[in-house]
Amino acid sequence: MTAESFVRPWSGRVVRHIPGPSPFGPLDTRFAGRSRENHWNRAGEPTLYFAGDRSTLIAEFSRHFDHDRAPELAELVQTRRVVEFEITLSRLFDLTDPAAVTALGIEGAPGCFSDRTIARATAGFLRDVFEVEALLAPASITTGQTEHRLLVLFLDRLQQPLSEIARSVTQSGSFQLKTG
Repeated sequence: MTAESFVRPWSGRVVRHIPGPSPFGPLDTRFAGRSRENHWNRAGEPTLYFAGDRSTLIAEFSRHFDHDRAPELAELVQTRRVVEFEITLSRLFDLTDPAAVTALGIEGAPGCFSDRTIARATAGFLRDVFEVEALLAPASITTGQTEHRLLVLFLDRLQQPLSEIARSVTQSGSFQLKTG
């Protein structure tokens, strides 16, 4: 099978977090793609990140402070609101599927994706050449467990407005990073 044959429709439930007191809604995209620290996109590429479940969401956010920022800053982070979405896409590539990764010619997955350069190059290729709307990516907290995954949504590739692909948007509690 060719790599492009793994581009498929997808539908599922995912979660993301936003600052608790934020005046901006969970579908607001004004800050998407601005950070130079994002793992699967370069700064300036409008991208939203979602987790497949709440535990992955919290672990990934915590890992961000362990690897990209000073860990002591975690205690200064505001309480985060968790929002659950039902998302439906026409064109997704699943990097948690070993056959799909093999079709791309990538060796060493999923471990190789911990290298931000490889993750960004892979995502850029899928975004620009296959024009996927999103990819499912292994969460960095996993050791090959596909249940811990991220949905990386490329806003500039969506075939429908975000408000239409995110059919259900519900508040799902909150969390605060714990320190020490």
